[in-house]
Amino acid sequence: MAVGLLLVAALALLGARFRYALNPDGIAYLGLAGDLAGHPWGALDAGVWGTLFPRLIALATGLGLAPTDAARGVIAASALLFWWGGSRVLGAFVSGEGRRLAGSVVLALFAAVWSVAFVTPDLLLAAFLLLGIAPWVRSGPPTPSVAVGSGVWLALAALTKPMGVVVGTTWVVALVVLRLRGGAPRRAALVPALVALAVPLLIGVPRVVTLLDDYAGFNSGVSADGVYDHAIFNRFHVPEPGLITSWERLSAEVAPGFSPPPGERIRIQAALSWESATDSLMALLDMSWLFALALLAGLAGMATRGGRFGGRWRWALVPPLLLLVLHAPFPSERRYLWAALPLVMAAVWGMADAWSARRGTRPRWLDAVVVLSFLVAGAPGALAILRNHGVAGAEAHALAEGVREAGAGGPVAGLAARPGGYAGLYTAYYLGQPWYGDVREAGPAEVRGSGAALYVLPRASDRAAGFDDAPGFTRVAEAGGIVAYRVEP
Repeated sequence: MAVGLLLVAALALLGARFRYALNPDGIAYLGLAGDLAGHPWGALDAGVWGTLFPRLIALATGLGLAPTDAARGVIAASALLFWWGGSRVLGAFVSGEGRRLAGSVVLALFAAVWSVAFVTPDLLLAAFLLLGIAPWVRSGPPTPSVAVGSGVWLALAALTKPMGVVVGTTWVVALVVLRLRGGAPRRAALVPALVALAVPLLIGVPRVVTLLDDYAGFNSGVSADGVYDHAIFNRFHVPEPGLITSWERLSAEVAPGFSPPPGERIRIQAALSWESATDSLMALLDMSWLFALALLAGLAGMATRGGRFGGRWRWALVPPLLLLVLHAPFPSERRYLWAALPLVMAAVWGMADAWSARRGTRPRWLDAVVVLSFLVAGAPGALAILRNHGVAGAEAHALAEGVREAGAGGPVAGLAARPGGYAGLYTAYYLGQPWYGDVREAGPAEVRGSGAALYVLPRASDRAAGFDDAPGFTRVAEAGGIVAYRVEP
């Protein structure tokens, strides 16, 4: 209870400090929430985006909150759910009140930091997935009522992001297989699983099939020696009426398909999958510098049917590895792996317990080392988030106020990359104006041809000096490290 109250206080303080922080996906979700204003449960053409997150934001704005404040509130609630679900999963593997409390504190710290990393539903999805699989990582089989509760959480995961139904179903099936291999009665293992997965599959599968049919040919970018041509970050474009950016409504014009010869496509996809899987594995290993040892010990134990490192703790390795595999076909981001944290903790503690059992004694310092392995590994990323992620959004909000005071306005162009994201894009959001994109190293003539009325640049850049001297461009506002120019037709 005390940890939860401290987490609430931390979320309130961080939410206030990062009030104006944004990211490109966040603008899309805020735009969807705006479409739902006044009727949060109405029809929604979400495209590739999840539907539950913008509906929750719309509910909060209905209470009188500004959209960004509403989003912060939803994400803060997501962090609390993540902490609760993660603590339940960890508690299924780790014994001892002291160790569970220490693990709960670590989960709370990560949840607080991640709550201000992005305006996306990834923390909410991680929470629902953890709450959904919590009954399946315990030693005994779930009762029918518990299976129904698991199904509710997994159904919410399916509504949060299309990937939710894929991950949730795969996790439950894998854990049921492990239970059967451990000698559990088939009926006792399979019936609760069918009960839990029925509704999530009914909700999620049709949407996944629709997305695969409608958007399989579109690409936001290709890595691994393929062509990288991001839809909005390296060209000028005009969004549909009512949208801030074209990314909110994916189309063939916005994200043209990448169509190399069949053999080349296979090579590029294989390279992309390898790159994504490698990045995901590094993200898992970066959660704790002891996880590599746990992974090796667990795999060795599975290969030898127990051996020196037997025990149920090895179950905790399976969901993170499946998460890696499921995301391998797509560009990887660390936020997609947040749900793995308590399972990684369980695996590391399980390995430590197995090592102690083998030695016949448990050193007093062992639990402290486990906890420190997560705190030390997570500190650089946490400091980077706390130091940088609010800069671009705060500067963009201040610049938008300055533009209004100067009596300027109209469509905005310019990336204006700053710590924490793209201040030019975020300025467009805070002005309520469409964003016309940008071209790297674009000159005054190209910017004027974009049709934008305002152009945002980093103030200290060499390009800014060139625009100061260019005819038809006038500085109208400055804030922090960015400047806005009025563009004369």
